[in-house]
Amino acid sequence: IVVIAEGRTTVEINYFEVNDGQQRLTTILLLLSAIRDHAAKLGNDIFAQHISEHYLTANCFEGGSKKVVPKMTLGKLDNEEFGAVLGGKLQNATKTGHRIFECYNYFQSQVEGLNLEELESLKNRVVKKIIVVHINVADQFNAFRLFETLNDRGLALSAVDLIKNHLLMRAASTSNGDDAVVDSIVEEWQEMYEKIREYDPVTFFHRFMLSEYPGKVSAKQLYEVIKQRANNEKWDAKYISEFTNKLKSAAGIYTELIDANVGNTKINRRLSDIKLFEASPSYTLLLKITPLFKSGLLDEVQYLKIIDLIELFHIRWGITG
Repeated sequence: IVVIAEGRTTVEINYFEVNDGQQRLTTILLLLSAIRDHAAKLGNDIFAQHISEHYLTANCFEGGSKKVVPKMTLGKLDNEEFGAVLGGKLQNATKTGHRIFECYNYFQSQVEGLNLEELESLKNRVVKKIIVVHINVADQFNAFRLFETLNDRGLALSAVDLIKNHLLMRAASTSNGDDAVVDSIVEEWQEMYEKIREYDPVTFFHRFMLSEYPGKVSAKQLYEVIKQRANNEKWDAKYISEFTNKLKSAAGIYTELIDANVGNTKINRRLSDIKLFEASPSYTLLLKITPLFKSGLLDEVQYLKIIDLIELFHIRWGITG
């Protein structure tokens, strides 16, 4: 787990920003929450309280009263749901519609048949057998650099994470110590990712790059190509901020294209046809022209004409190979 200390170490509660390992910690805390809630359901409130006080929350005496804070908080897109689970607000209710809830519900289903002895045994295996390596770094730049060193495998599944980390590392090193700039980039990246999380992020990123930059690049080369471009062109925090903002806007348009829901009935119908044809390469072009349509620089007739040409091309391509 790679973390950056926030402020000086004290004898009270110390805060850290998790740079690498957030998903692992989140998963462990959700499992412990499910164990706690099942213990409470079985009537052992002491066991449930023990888990909450030792593993899910931290506390200190401050301002004349006891202060209790969660062991971990997430970004604004997930923290409300995560806080509800850690706070025990889902003990008697089933929530769906968010990955945090789905993960918690899965763990609940797995512990549901356990008795108290089995539940305590599972808790002990989680807190005593899982080894967490805590790596404390001085600043964001070193955290991002360490992440890249630990995770650079060139795998398609991690390409987007590697790109994100490299860009954040560059932003941190060129922001003149302004953490707010880097935080803003992180926030916009998270908003972008939330939009395309269910739509294959690597494929989206690949199509976005093809629509914005000249040249051909395969999905497997994404990380190396972006890294080389950023280094050669000396992308700084300002450029990366603009790049991320453009990426976020494109993510919204991409989901509309895939869902055939761009706000025009005729165009939506034709987009559904493109999806049926499996004309996936056309999304690169559509990513480029849809903002022009939305801004009024391209009218409906022109847009539909382009779709006609896309369909004609793919039909001929399919016949001739």
